Parts: sequence; structure tokens; C-alpha cells
Amino acid sequence: MSSKSKKRDKKKKKPAQPPRKIYPEKAEAQYREAAVAYQRGDMAQAEGFVKKALALDPGNPGSLNLKALFHCARGEISQGLNVIKRALAIKPSSHFYHNTRGNLLVAREDWDEALQAYRAALRFEPGFVDAQANLGYCLLRAGRLGQSKTALEKALAANRDHFDALSHYGRYHMTLGDYDAAGKYYERAHAVAPNHAMAHGNLGLIEALKGRLSEALVHYQKSLSLEPRAEVHNNTGNCLKELKRYDEAAAQFRLAVTLDPSYVKARANLGDLLQDQGDWQAARAEYQAAFEQSGAAWYLFKAVTVLPVIAADAAEIESAHAAMRAGLSQLETMDLNFPEPLGNLNRTLFFLAYGGAPVRDLQCQAARVLRRACPALSYRAEHVAAPTPRQDGRIAVGFISRYLRNHTIGRLYRHLISGLPRDRFHVTLFVHEQSHDDLVQGLAAEVDQTLSFPSHLARARDVVAGARCDLLFYLDIGMDIGTYLLAFMRLAPIQLATIGHPVTSGIETIDYFVSSRGMEPENAAEHYSEELLLTEVPAMVIEPPRFQTKTRADFGLDPAGRYFVCPQSLFKFHPDYDPILRDLLAADEKAELLLIEGAFPRWRTLLMQRWARTLGDLTARIRWLPRMSQSDFVSLIQLADVMLDPHHFGGGMTSYEALSVGTPVVTRPGSMMCGRVTDAMYRRIGLTGLTVADDAAYVARATTLAADPGAREAVVAEMTRLKDAAFMDGEAVAQVAELLRSVYERGPRPRELW
Repeated sequence: MSSKSKKRDKKKKKPAQPPRKIYPEKAEAQYREAAVAYQRGDMAQAEGFVKKALALDPGNPGSLNLKALFHCARGEISQGLNVIKRALAIKPSSHFYHNTRGNLLVAREDWDEALQAYRAALRFEPGFVDAQANLGYCLLRAGRLGQSKTALEKALAANRDHFDALSHYGRYHMTLGDYDAAGKYYERAHAVAPNHAMAHGNLGLIEALKGRLSEALVHYQKSLSLEPRAEVHNNTGNCLKELKRYDEAAAQFRLAVTLDPSYVKARANLGDLLQDQGDWQAARAEYQAAFEQSGAAWYLFKAVTVLPVIAADAAEIESAHAAMRAGLSQLETMDLNFPEPLGNLNRTLFFLAYGGAPVRDLQCQAARVLRRACPALSYRAEHVAAPTPRQDGRIAVGFISRYLRNHTIGRLYRHLISGLPRDRFHVTLFVHEQSHDDLVQGLAAEVDQTLSFPSHLARARDVVAGARCDLLFYLDIGMDIGTYLLAFMRLAPIQLATIGHPVTSGIETIDYFVSSRGMEPENAAEHYSEELLLTEVPAMVIEPPRFQTKTRADFGLDPAGRYFVCPQSLFKFHPDYDPILRDLLAADEKAELLLIEGAFPRWRTLLMQRWARTLGDLTARIRWLPRMSQSDFVSLIQLADVMLDPHHFGGGMTSYEALSVGTPVVTRPGSMMCGRVTDAMYRRIGLTGLTVADDAAYVARATTLAADPGAREAVVAEMTRLKDAAFMDGEAVAQVAELLRSVYERGPRPRELW
């Protein structure tokens, strides 16, 4: 007999194992001990009793339920679902076990399955208030606000002091933006359970939403001292980020992920912070991990569309754009679903505009993906199908922007909007609900009506659609995620965009892009998905800035020094511009370059790392100034010898501010509108001598103006003589009014069917 045969015989002769002996009564006793420990909050002891119970009887359903809850608390959702499935197989009518299953599914943000679980719990026990409260919360997260309200009110009718029902009803009101009502319910929940960690966490959240960040941190810290929870670490991170304590914020997001690896919201928030700081590849990794953990497709969209803020070189930009193109092409083949798009997609493709290349195809590609993934974005207002002219015969035009306030957008367009003839136009202003400054109040007094829209997509949509505008004019599509998403909807028969964010939207429901002839290159139409409409003069009406004059000494500058200033946002410094800065500083050994710190400290670090390679020792003559008030900003421009207009994406409002104070701006027009605004301003007033044709001329002109007082004085005198034509330009109002009348009379375009 072969050795293999002998082995087989040995296996056959091996005695069968006797069935495992179980001790149901002893297991049940251990379970009861576990339940008592669980109720008093001693999780370690409860888990010890559960292990003993399941060793005595692996099918003890109560112990399986508690084990599933332990898995949920640790973020082990798949394991928890497997365990509760076993419990339900043994006792399918248990309302407790269905409720536990719902809680696990909520942790996975699987709202539809969770709703089924809670409804099953209530089917077996209609008076189970825990499940009723959880049902209300789940409906809220699924966006079914009316049903959520009904469910939560039913829970509170059954038990007015139910902690979870009070907390969830507070969140319901918070979702509506009614922070006062939310605070009242959170306070009631806190009164019911003053030492409950969630109560302090919720109070912290409402304080943060009201802008009381220091008070919010106190509640968060108290909550974490009672029970470290991933959600509270995450909210603490958000609060610290608002306070510009970025390293501490990142640490809190990482603590949240460590505590609960399944809590993808903290991972995504870490990704957002990394993207903001310019660590775009690290951000992509976090978004990708969030997608792989959750399956939520919006994280994949964010991973695909993340971009450099401060690129190491031009090749990095090209590589990022190529990766985006490939990623979007893949997304176009997938069946995606983005519920709650405003809540989940908190980033636009803003930095795409600063790459120095046309972006129409990428903008259109991203818009196609979003439209397919978000059915809510294809909303169509009722009045669009059969628009009714106003009885007074005026054209109803609405202007919308989150930044219609004391911001560049507000300062660019305030007087254009208020200047439209009221006998021909009924003007509605759509401002964000948090915008209440003097500019908003002044402009509101000059238009027919002002409506506030919230940071809630459906309610913002209803505000805009309810105004029944004939024309809806978006001033800066791409700067804010809320108005970007609204632009996908058909809220007026005719919808327009303009140069507040000077790139095409790529969105089918934006019919026209309004620019001006002097700003656009000959092939401009190729850069837009919209039909391009051109005024003869810049379509802006700008008031000269008001500011308090300061001295160089006030900024720590040498009264006799020579200074170039480039006061632009740091993401405008394209790598292609580095040779210009190198040659300027090399050509004038006495000159310094004045720059202003970025919104995030890391931007300066990234830029200086790049310049250490491209400028070398010349970086010693770069002087960084802190971020400053608008008044100081204009005063700084006035004190410089020459202002530099960077390549690809130059100055806009800053160039007008320089003109108003007599500081020469040297510019080389780019190949796209975003690099041609300064030249268009000069063309409007007939000023020559500051626009150059190539880089060598740029360096020569800037260094001559800085070093030769006579040459500079001659240019400044000419600027002073001509500059008034650039400000409060009535011709711009007249041309925009005629353009609006023309498109209204032309009627909706065929693409209006979107």
C-alpha cells in the first residue's frame, strides 16, 4: 500500500467531533449581565460578558445584538452587519435587532436600507420610540424633510424628553437654517442628559454655525472629555480650520479617522484642507480612500478633479489636467448618483482657470458628469415653459452671486446693476443670506427687489425660480459651489454668465457669456461653451477706491527703496512667469519685489520652494507683507514704483486700483481673456506705453520705470490725464442694457430645452 493510501485511511478513521455543547441558560445569564453593564456605559465589561455568553451559546441573539453594537461603535460596519444578520435569523421579529441593523446602515450612510430596517422595527413594535426617532433622522439625511418632521414630532409626542428625538429635531431645524430653533432643541436635550457627550457636541455645532467659534470649542472639548467620538473630532477640526489653526485642524481630522476608520467625512474634510493648502496629491489620496471605504461616488469626483494650487512647474499642471481628463472620461462611463450635491460637492473647479491653458473641454466634461449624476440639477422652473411678460412692460433681470457684497465682485458690478434704466428693467438682486454689509444695503436701495438665498440647494432654487426672471445673470460661475450648481438648472428662459470668474462655465443651461471686445483674443469663441456676446467697452462700472494714504515707513519699507509690487493671489503666479521675475530682479540689483501672504501659509512655502530652484539667490530680494485691509492694499499699490501684471491670469480690479492711484502696471496680453484685462483697461482710456509684446520688452519697461524717475513721471502724468474715462463708465451701462434688451427680444435659444 502506498504512503498516500495510508494517509487517506488515517483520515477516514479519524473519529467525528461531537457536536459542540451549548448552555443557553448560562449564556442568557451572561447576556443579562452584559446588558446591565452596557446600560451604565461600561463597554469593556459589557463586551467581556458578551464574549462569555457567546462561548456558552454562539446563537444567543441578545449577545449577538450587543456584539453588533460594539462593532458599530468601533466603525466595523461590515462585521456588525454580519453579526446582526445572525441575530435576526434567530429572532426575525425583534424590533431591537432591526433598529440595530438600521444604526449600522446609517453609519454606512445607506439611507434607503436603513429606512427599511427602522420601518421593520416599528412594524413589530409601533410604539418603539428609539426606532421612531432614528427613522426621523434617517429621513432627514435622505433629504425627505417633510417626512422627517412628521416622524420626529411623532417620537416627541410619545416621549417629549427623548434625548435622540430632541437631538435629531434640533438637527432638522439646523438643516433648515433655523439655528435659534435648533439651539432650543439641543438645549432641551442637554437638560435631559447634561453629561451626555452628544449634547455638548450638538451645542458646539450650533455655536459654530452661529460663528461663535471659541464657545463651540469649549463644548467640543467637554464632549470629547466625556466620550471621544469621531464626529466631534471632525467638528473640532472644522472649527479650528475656520480659526486658521490649520495644523491643529488636520490633527483633529486624523484623530477622527484613527478613532473610526469608517468615518469618511473626516477623511474627506482632511482632503479638503490638504487641497486648500496646496497638497493636492495628498488630498487626492484622501478622497480616493474615502471613495473606496464608502462607495460614495462624489468622493471619486473630488479625487478626479483636484488640482495644484501652487504648481512646482508647468509639467505638473499639464499632468494634473491630463489626469483630470482621463478621470472624467472614466466617470462618464459609470452609473453615478450624487444625492445632496451641495452638501457633498463642496468644491468647484476654481483652480482650473489658473493653469494657463484653455479649459472649455474640461469644464464641459465635468458638467456632463455632474448632470448625469445629479438629476436634481436638471430642474426646470414652471414659468420657463410659458414666460409671461410683466404688466409694466419691463424686462425682469436678476443678478446672482454669493459675493455680491464688499468683495471684488460687488465692487465690479454694483454700479452696473444700479445703473440699468428702471423704466426698461425690473432688477432683482439675489444675495447670500449671510451678506448684510454696507454695499449690499446700498445696492438693495437702488434695485426693485433683493432676495436672500440660503446654502441649501433646493431652497435657493425656489427663491430664484420664484422671482420669475426673464433673464438671470450669473456674475461669477465657478467661484462658489452653490451658484455653480444652480447654474445647471433652468431658472429663467435666458441665462447668462460673465467675467467675475473669467472662464467658460461648460454648462448647457448657460446660454451666453458676456465679455468685451478689448479683452478677448481673435479666437475667443473657441474658449466658451456659451455663445459669446461682446460689448465694445469693458462691461464693468468701477468706482475709484477710497482709502487712507500711508507712508512706506508704515509698511516697513525704505522711503528711498525701489519696489516692484505684484499684489495678486499667489495661485496666479504660473511657473511660466518665473523667468520674468528672475530677469527683473537680476536687471535691477537695487529693486525688491513686494508680495502679500496667501490665504494659507503653505502657499508661500510651496512658492518659495519653486523659486529657490528658478530664481536662486534672487529670492533674498522678495519681501513678504502680511494680509491687509482693502484700504492698506490700495495704499501699498500707490507706494510702489511699478506694479507687475502676471502672465496668463493677470489683474482685474487691482489694475483699476493701480490706475486710480497713478502706479504704472506693465502688462503683456495673454492668449485668453483672463490675461488681457489690464490691456483692455488701457485701450478703453487710450493709454499706450505700458502694454508690451514680449518678455524682453516687459523686463525692459518695468526696470526703466522703476529706475528712471523722469520716465515714470511722464507715464504717471499721462495716466492721471486719461484715467477718469475708466471709472463710472456710463457707456458700459448703456451697452450692457442694449445687450440685455437684444437677447430678450431674440428669445430663448434652442438649448433652453435643458
